Amino acid sequence: AAVPTPSSSSSTLHTIAPLIKDLPLVRRGSSGPSGLAVHAPSSGSPVSLFVSDHGLDTITESTLSSLSSHRREHRRGRVVGGFGTDPGCLIGPCDLCIADDYLFIAESHGISAFDVNTLACAHKWGRVGRGDGEFKSVAGLAAKAGELYACDTGNCRIQVFGTSDGRFLRAFGNKGDAPGQFRKPVAVIVVGGMAAAGSATTVSAGRELTRVIVAESIGRRVQVLGYSGAPLQLISSLAAPLQTPAQLVPDDDEGEEEAEESEDVAARAGREED
Repeated sequence: AAVPTPSSSSSTLHTIAPLIKDLPLVRRGSSGPSGLAVHAPSSGSPVSLFVSDHGLDTITESTLSSLSSHRREHRRGRVVGGFGTDPGCLIGPCDLCIADDYLFIAESHGISAFDVNTLACAHKWGRVGRGDGEFKSVAGLAAKAGELYACDTGNCRIQVFGTSDGRFLRAFGNKGDAPGQFRKPVAVIVVGGMAAAGSATTVSAGRELTRVIVAESIGRRVQVLGYSGAPLQLISSLAAPLQTPAQLVPDDDEGEEEAEESEDVAARAGREED
């Protein structure tokens, strides 16, 4: 039988894999990588790979020689973070997103923005709660046209902030199964023609074409929504039954899932004090 020709995406994966497989990113105490982001300033320039580590509360940068070469040259660079609530410190970092020269980091109950070049903490916001700019566990991040979209998982909504200063702009969604509602949103991407600047007509037209795509873990579906959160389409609904009781996750605002997370944070806080 003929061997199929790899697709372009498959070829890209085979090209990148030799570069990153030997990176010394996992260290003692690490829970393993929990988020990735790549920063490529210009063609031919070194590529920075950022990896978050939920267990160590850190972001590690490694510099790759090139994404278009099979050479395994890399240089482990800077490490930022460490457990804490002060600017520059992190608690449970997971998803990463790069936009407008900032590296945005989703934390347990907040978001940090680091200058992607200097890795200095530019701004940090969020705390536990239900109000604007407050969270109950931040998961996926996405950015487009000067706006940062964040999955506020425990509050079952998407919050939107300005990338330049973290200013709250709007939020949409709440807990439920109806279109436009969410049950534990964990990932988001934004596509379409949204414009950050221009005439009012241009901006309005761009917003009309913007699509926000949200994946839900407990909801087991992917929704497509408009700029302001109006439901437009259901892409998939994964209704496969749970296989074991261990896969059951309490869907209670004060449930066991959050208690375990709080215990984990408290334990690491005690470790830091020791």
